[in-house]
Amino acid sequence: MKAKPDDEFYESAKSMFLTAESIQKGSASYNLACIYGLRGEDEACQESLTKSRDHSSLPEKENILNDSDLKKVKRKAWFKKFIESLNTPEDLIDIKTETTKSSSSESGSKQKQEKSDSAEEVKTKVASKKRNN
Repeated sequence: MKAKPDDEFYESAKSMFLTAESIQKGSASYNLACIYGLRGEDEACQESLTKSRDHSSLPEKENILNDSDLKKVKRKAWFKKFIESLNTPEDLIDIKTETTKSSSSESGSKQKQEKSDSAEEVKTKVASKKRNN
């Protein structure tokens, strides 16, 4: 006998997934999305998929597309848009931008340290000249 989305087993699983989410954000978001998808709860499914993506716990796009738990939402416009948004050039640009920003801030810190070191060297040389004179 196959369990129905609104039976006690799914409700128990949902409760456990919500507990897992409260402990570590994103850890059970995809599983919650599947439960919401089975139940046809579009808004909750979309929110959970987004949370899973945002916490880097989303399965590969192919696995999502082949997941029978999401059958009821796969034809929805929001779901198609969500799938299309995965690994788009914009996402890659955002990743590249974040990497560049991180490198720039590290580079800026290094330059500040080098300037600070240079200032110390100048002070040392000036002090040395004063002592010699």
